[in-house]
Amino acid sequence: MTAEDKVEYWKLRKIERVKSHESVRGKAGELYRQARRSCLKNNLKFDITREWIVEKILTGRCEATGVQFNLKRPVNSHFNWEAPSLDRKDAKGGYTKDNVQVTTWRYNNAKSFMNEQEFFDFCYLVANHSLTDYRIVRS
Repeated sequence: MTAEDKVEYWKLRKIERVKSHESVRGKAGELYRQARRSCLKNNLKFDITREWIVEKILTGRCEATGVQFNLKRPVNSHFNWEAPSLDRKDAKGGYTKDNVQVTTWRYNNAKSFMNEQEFFDFCYLVANHSLTDYRIVRS
């Protein structure tokens, strides 16, 4: 195999990987593997399945915000804010069916390591401040 052939081969392999992540089953498998790896590394409980994740993604909407999922990779950005993500309601808990919800990546990233109540309290403070500061309120 020539050097040019190898380059072409790896370009095609990259395209195949991108396409698999844009399917529901592909994205569910990616999320499943990441969660399982995290649980093994941190000795956390794990009881979700790929099929459970597929069912949640197929509802089409984030469980926390109601925003519609988008599986396509963005062209001009590194992040797809509307991609499905596994959010642990309690960040210290494991990936179990009663502790995980499928949300958008934006929600999960914003929430970070807070539990749900801490995050809601924080959002309330931000919204309350924004509504009292006339420079931030949109017209």
